[in-house]
Amino acid sequence: MNEKPTKILRDPYYKKVLDSLGRSRKKLVIDTDAGSFMVKELADVIGISHDTLRTRLSKGWEDECVLKPGRIKAYDRESWQKERGNAEWQQLSDKPRG
Repeated sequence: MNEKPTKILRDPYYKKVLDSLGRSRKKLVIDTDAGSFMVKELADVIGISHDTLRTRLSKGWEDECVLKPGRIKAYDRESWQKERGNAEWQQLSDKPRG
């Protein structure tokens, strides 16, 4: 899948699934504009931990920040340059950035 989800389409809901031992479990399913995901899968696609995603969902699934990637760490200069130093980002302002 190439698309990253940008918004949640409806309230997250629970779905019954069987675990590896055949026991019935309830898993949270989230329908997004890029498809339906369970919490762990969606967290992997976004690039955050599933605990962080659960915390964001508990504050309100309608918020656009729920699906944002994790923060770029200040000491990770290479990631910062890749994410913020591209030409599209630099065109957001008349001032040179980078």
